[in-house]
Amino acid sequence: MPHFRRSIALALFALANAAAPAARADAGVQVGARTGVQLLDDNVLRHENALSVGAEARFSFELSPLIVNLTFDHFFIEDRTLFQLGANALYDLPLGLSFLYPYVGAGVGATAFAVPETSGPPVAEQRDSNGTRLGMNLVGGVRFEHVDLPVVRPFAQVMGSLGPIDLLTIFGGVLFELVGD
Repeated sequence: MPHFRRSIALALFALANAAAPAARADAGVQVGARTGVQLLDDNVLRHENALSVGAEARFSFELSPLIVNLTFDHFFIEDRTLFQLGANALYDLPLGLSFLYPYVGAGVGATAFAVPETSGPPVAEQRDSNGTRLGMNLVGGVRFEHVDLPVVRPFAQVMGSLGPIDLLTIFGGVLFELVGD
């Protein structure tokens, strides 16, 4: 797993440094829904390919090329509860594509989980039946914008959460422009 973490971090760093500086973003607010599938088989989760649903908000400011991204996800895992709150800084890569806007980002994720109590002595993996773990989020994605859809912004992204609970999730969703150009 450490090799995987270093590879993702290096790839995101290289993409961000290879791109020319981005123009400052217009001020705006976008909110929307997302769904995804978690791909890694994590020891805490003991489940692979867990589906998730969530919500997110993106805030952009005139004087900054960064977009503040707040997320909430609920993962559907048998006999467990798993939520994740995230705060990320996204950076639009200035690649000059007509309707595709790729982005990268990093941030922090708080993952909360609960495992139901079992009768009998706890097994080694279930000693911590609930709690919250902090980790680092690495994000890469693409947003679709078209003149025929002036308020709707579909997107697809991959997010890796690195820490005590490792997640690799592919998301798709739609954002609605509330304020902005």
